[in-house]
Amino acid sequence: MNTKGAVKATTWRSAVAGIAVSVLERVRVWQESARNRRMLEKLDDHLLKDVGMTRSDLDRELSRPFWIGFPPRS
Repeated sequence: MNTKGAVKATTWRSAVAGIAVSVLERVRVWQESARNRRMLEKLDDHLLKDVGMTRSDLDRELSRPFWIGFPPRS
């Protein structure tokens, strides 16, 4: 019995599954980022100050492409 073909098929399937999981995770992160930006957009200046942002910070954040995440907190 030749098991080399079975090993190659399993490896190939594992690679494809890993890529699919990575893509789905990236899409989830993009959706979360877009949702967070929409929520921040609804806040007034007083609430923005509470979370450490100004209106200009928010405008800059909203102008960024969806695939770029929020800057890391310092």
